[in-house]
Amino acid sequence: MLGGIAALIHPPLFTWFSNKWITWGLAVIMLGMGITLSLDDFKGVMKMPRAVAVGYAAQYSIMPFLG
Repeated sequence: MLGGIAALIHPPLFTWFSNKWITWGLAVIMLGMGITLSLDDFKGVMKMPRAVAVGYAAQYSIMPFLG
């Protein structure tokens, strides 16, 4: 949260984080999120296939128009 506030107050602090650094930053974030998943998380997904399908469809049909 403090990083977000600092970026709003003084954006040049974070302009170095671009191009290849964004790719590596997202890779680290996704790895951290994936490491915390358990088998129960996957079982929960299998119990709600409709919600997963709606999320998947929205990701590829709605999100492109938002960017």
